[in-house]
Formats: sequence, structure tokens, C-alpha cells
Amino acid sequence: MDRGNSAGVLARIAALALIPFLVSCSRLEFTRPIGHEMSNLVGSSADFSLDSWDVYVDKVTDKNTKVIIYAHGGGGLGRCDRGAIRMLKNLGFDVIYFDAFAMNRLDPRWVNLNVSDASKQDIIGNVFMGAYKYALTQSHYTKIGFYGFSQGGSVVLAFLDKIQKDSRLRLILSEAPSSHGHPFPSAVNIPVYIFHGEKDNWGGRSESDLMFFRHGSIWNNGYRSSAKLSNANWAKKLQSEGQPVTAISYADAGHGFHCGMMHAVVRQMSFGSVTGFAGVAPGALQMYENDIKDITTRYFSSD
Repeated sequence: MDRGNSAGVLARIAALALIPFLVSCSRLEFTRPIGHEMSNLVGSSADFSLDSWDVYVDKVTDKNTKVIIYAHGGGGLGRCDRGAIRMLKNLGFDVIYFDAFAMNRLDPRWVNLNVSDASKQDIIGNVFMGAYKYALTQSHYTKIGFYGFSQGGSVVLAFLDKIQKDSRLRLILSEAPSSHGHPFPSAVNIPVYIFHGEKDNWGGRSESDLMFFRHGSIWNNGYRSSAKLSNANWAKKLQSEGQPVTAISYADAGHGFHCGMMHAVVRQMSFGSVTGFAGVAPGALQMYENDIKDITTRYFSSD
């Protein structure tokens, strides 16, 4: 028996064994269409609330004028997210962030193995939109930006058509957005920057299945309805139309610029095991953080 496939089967069995406990702890309802590997959210999920233990408003100074709303990745609020949040605070931003999975009492390990990308984005996006609405009520925030990582990187783009337009929203930063889930908008009028590692094959079916160039799927009512443009093709299309989208790639970088030194991770997926690359080499991390500093200075320096 192939050891990789055997391990993948065992991982799925272990995850399935957790389902009764996890579902009983969460108020969410999921359904899995016949013949599909992933489940979809039914109904609504937790809203943004300052009363939640899993919502954070980290202030650099009182009455700071600039704030970033941060959307986490598919593993919940983790090490990679906290590194990005630390970077943003060091640049002088207040940061509003949250753990949408913890708010819904969902184990991120179960979510990653069992929930579709679109539903992950819905759960994260619902809290994200509430965080943005809260920021708009704070009159001292005259300059607002979005930052998302992985699934959160998709949320800050895919949910643009759902949010209230406001002149205070200056910039959108998307790190390694997922290739699956909700489609990105056909037009943007706010500067968008996408950052990706040239070795980022996270969630792919092989080491050469790179996230930035991967064609995903759009889902409606739990069923695959159409192909989704790759992130590369989406950026290229909007750039060709003169829209403010910039994609920046980094050599010696995998998935997550704040996930530590670049390393290989053998992941047990529903289709078997595959080696994914996470983290970044020190030189690439420095280049990326310098770029973030330069970009945010450009868009947040003036009133």
C-alpha cells in the first residue's frame, strides 16, 4: 500500500471522527452535496462584535488616523497572520483583526479538510465586513486599508462589491490569495497590490501547481458552476484595462511571508499527499517588507 495515500486516508478518517464534536460546539450548519468532498455553509455565521474574545483592535496611539482591517487565512488566526499584523503595527497602523473560525467555535483543522473555499471566505468575510463598518464609525480614522492573507487575501478582493464605498478606503493589500472560491470583481477603483511567492504551490496537486497561476472554480449553491480566472490572469486583465492592480512576485518565497524560513510541508489532502512550500528566505522577506513600507507610505502619507 502506498504510504502517502494511506496517511491521507487516515487523516480523513481522523477528521471525520471529529465532526460530531465540532458540529455540536458550533452553531453553524453545513451541507455536503452528493459526490463532493467539501461542505458548504448553510445560512449565516458570526458577526463582528467588540464583545467577542476573538475580535481585536490594537491601537498604536490614541486617535490614530490610519487603520488596517486584517483578514486571516484558512487556518484561522495563526502564526503567519500575527507576523503580518506585527509588521503593520510597526509601520504605525492601528489594526483591527479577528479569528472568524474561533468566533463560530470551529476547529480550523476540520475547516481545512471539510469546508469549501467559498464557505471559508463567507465565514471570514462576514466578520471582515463588520470590522470595516466599525472602522467607518470611528471619525478619527481618515485613512483605511485592507490586508488579507491566503483565504483572507481572497476576501479583501472578492467582497469589494459588497462593501460600502467610502473615500477613506485608500488601499488593498492581498498576500497569496486563494485560487478557489468567490470570483474577484471585474472592476476596481481602489489601488490593489497582490504579493505572491514564486514557489507558492499551497493547496496544489503537485509541486508545480502554483497558486498564482492556478485556475480555480466558482461555486453556486454547492456546485461547481464555472472556471475562475487565475489570479495572474485576473491581474493581467485589469491591468490591460488601465485599472489600478499591481502584482509583485518574490523568488525564494512559498506561501506566507511571515510563516518562518521557507520549508517543505507534506500535506495530506483529500486526493492524497503533496509537498507544499511555506515561508520565505530572509532576503525575500526583507524585500517584501520594504515594498509594503514604500506602498503604504505612498497611499497613507497625505490627507
